[in-house]
Amino acid sequence: MAQIKIVVCDECGAIDRPTIRYVLGKGMATRFFDLCVEHARPLERILELKPGARQATVTT
Repeated sequence: MAQIKIVVCDECGAIDRPTIRYVLGKGMATRFFDLCVEHARPLERILELKPGARQATVTT
């Protein structure tokens, strides 16, 4: 029997957006997230940082 699998964004639940699966782990805990491009932006920004790079902190 054929099956159809629909993966939706874990944040917004939209079915009309492609998703990317992210795997985050800390110690023995592992979590999987399926996120659309919009909701993956914060993770993508972190992944784009070079190792050892620090983000500037702006104070007012």
